[in-house]
This record gives sequence, C-alpha cells and structure tokens, in this order.
Amino acid sequence: PPVDTPPAQPPVDTPPAQPPVDTPPAQPPVDTPPVKADTPLGTTVGRGECTDWALDRRPDLAGTVNGNAQAWADEARAAGRPMSKTPSEGNLMVLQGGVMGAGGATGHVAYVESVQRDANGNPTSFTISEQNWNGSKASTSRTIPVSDLPANGVDFIG
Repeated sequence: PPVDTPPAQPPVDTPPAQPPVDTPPAQPPVDTPPVKADTPLGTTVGRGECTDWALDRRPDLAGTVNGNAQAWADEARAAGRPMSKTPSEGNLMVLQGGVMGAGGATGHVAYVESVQRDANGNPTSFTISEQNWNGSKASTSRTIPVSDLPANGVDFIG
C-alpha cells in the first residue's frame, strides 16, 4: 500500500541576523566628578592658595569658578553644577568667610578626599585636602566630623 507522507511545510521565514550592537563603555555615575588626585600631599600648587589646590584636584571647574573661594558656591550653582550640603568623595567644600575658621574676606575651599560612613551609609566624618589653612602654603589634610558642619555657610560642589 502507498505510504502517506505529510504535506510539505512552507519554509519558515527567519529574520536576518542582526549585526552586533556596539555597547558604549560604562560611564561613571553622574554624581562622580572627574578628579585629578595625583599631586601628593605636602606639595605646594601654584601660589599656595586654597583655590590653586582645589582647581588642581578639580580641573573640570576651571573657567566655572574663580576669585575668592567664598564666591565659588554661587558661581558653581549659577553654572548648573550639582550642589549639596552633604559631603561626597570628589566634592569641593566651600566655606563662606568666617565659617569654621575660614578667612573673613575670602572664605576657603578644600577637596573632599574620602567620606567615612556608619553602618546605615550615613556620613559621619570626611577627610579633606587643602592649601593655605592655618598659614600653611603646602597642602595638608584633616578629618572633619559631619556633626561639626553648621547649617549655613558650607556647600559642596559636585
């Protein structure tokens, strides 16, 4: 007897192979500023001013901020830079004149090297590097408890 063969199936349209997609390289989180941290502590940058050290650490802010340190927060804010009242690594801390020992007519600026956090991730203290603090034109570092920050007169530029 003849064998029944199933009817031929129509060919299945297979979509053409897609070329591989180039994935852009991973970008750092938006809140991580570009930094240059290779100048060793103890070095004097420029004329030894706090602003010289800050711009050495944060060259991306050149042309955005200038002059006395106490003007930097307003200049950065006007340029659309992220601002905070809480320190993050890579931020610049801007002290208004007379706040936390900053020069009355000039203010002070320092670079946030690291932030120490409690078990819940809340900042407890932070370490800054700076120039021209307490008469030292060479760069130095110190750790500041977050609890020492006043409600006004301190801003962090991201």
